[in-house]
Amino acid sequence: VRVTTILSHVAGHSEETVFDLPHDSSGSKNSVQAVGSSTSYGKRYGTLSILNIKVAGEDDDGSAASYKDPKGEPLARTKLDGPHSSKSTLKQAVADLRTKVRNAVTTDELNGLMREAKPTIDQAERDWSALLNGDPDIAEDVGLKGEVANRRAYLKQQGGSFGRMLASMKECGSIAVLHRWRTANEMYVDELDGAEARRFQTEWDALEASLATTGGDK
Repeated sequence: VRVTTILSHVAGHSEETVFDLPHDSSGSKNSVQAVGSSTSYGKRYGTLSILNIKVAGEDDDGSAASYKDPKGEPLARTKLDGPHSSKSTLKQAVADLRTKVRNAVTTDELNGLMREAKPTIDQAERDWSALLNGDPDIAEDVGLKGEVANRRAYLKQQGGSFGRMLASMKECGSIAVLHRWRTANEMYVDELDGAEARRFQTEWDALEASLATTGGDK
């Protein structure tokens, strides 16, 4: 279910936010009820998101009901333990981390992301493991762990060549040398795509601007 929330101004400007949701087939819902439940959820959170509304006593998506004492009795919980106080904020944090993982261009960068995100990962392991392992109802969802494994395998296959390319480029000490470096490596630069192409252009623009400002005679 895709729910698009649009906020429009009378003068014509508009903003929109999109939520892609699986069918909420929990409980005894039939297929129509599952779609309706997900749609209602998307409308509610789309409105809160686009208006930047912070709700007191934020919805924990039923997480309180999932905690039990040693006798199996439910424990009342108003918020989750960890850096994220609700399942919605935990889900967003993991989604943001997955984007960073897909954009990592070196193994060191990927490892650094995992170290920095350890509190979030530990909380997800405890409070919502599907975020790490993938939703069993969505075949293509490999979860955060799958994203990390895929990216690590890709970077290993690349052998760190992209990282070495960036390091070589940053050794250029003047605009003239930088442009000669680009000419010599144009074939490799043209082969970049996706996250690597975007990362290269960002690094190139920053270095070019820095050398234009500071000069250099290397």
